Amino acid sequence: MSRARLVFLLVFALFVQSSMSQQTSTTVQRDPQALTVVQQAVSALGGAAPTSLTASGTYTRPLADSTVSYPLRVEVLGANKFHWEVDTPDLGTVITVVSGTASWSQSTQGTEQIPIAEIPGKTLENFPLLGLSDWASSSAIGLKMVGPETIAGKAVYHVMVKPTLSGNTNPNRESVYEATHQREIYLDQQTNLPVRLRYYRHPLDWRVGIPVDVEYSNFKTIGGISFPMTVTTYLGDQKITQIQYQSLNLNVSIADSDFVEGAIQ
Repeated sequence: MSRARLVFLLVFALFVQSSMSQQTSTTVQRDPQALTVVQQAVSALGGAAPTSLTASGTYTRPLADSTVSYPLRVEVLGANKFHWEVDTPDLGTVITVVSGTASWSQSTQGTEQIPIAEIPGKTLENFPLLGLSDWASSSAIGLKMVGPETIAGKAVYHVMVKPTLSGNTNPNRESVYEATHQREIYLDQQTNLPVRLRYYRHPLDWRVGIPVDVEYSNFKTIGGISFPMTVTTYLGDQKITQIQYQSLNLNVSIADSDFVEGAIQ
């Protein structure tokens, strides 16, 4: 192969790589008004999010003819590592772990991988300060002010949150992540506290989302930070789950191995 042809091929390869990078990169838009109300919500909840927390309480799920409640425990490390344990009578202790963009569930029936599109609902939706603090500080997360609305007689600000997946080398995975991890937060105009968070389920196709609403109530201040001790999830008008926290502990030591697949016994 001639030297000229080799140089041409190298230049062409670099051009293609650059073009693909430009095509798959996402422009992040952060609406100043949306950023302001998100920052106000962070302040209203107590400021900086804890670096870690543990919590325990009750997980309740209505069935067709009854309601079942199970003991629940959770460990959170940073803003993207979550370890849930729910004690059930038929499957034993069901453990669900989210570590960044990886997730799995473990019970007496074995271990099951959770697709990236089905991770929302198992993370910061249950601890709104974690999400709000991350959205306020990260330049990789888009924010858009949808506008003022009313929920149950409360005047709220509706903000759309659009994440990006930085450092990812798989364009398809990036597209799936960004499409399925969009959220919408509703903030009380008077108190700046979060009232509702909406995420989307994608049980059959990641391109088709089903809205799920998470509502917050019974706020309690712990260590200077305000937490909703009751987190209720709705699919349309139907209540599908409720978590009631009895205790929370902030900035505690948590083993990183609790978020590694295969390390859980």
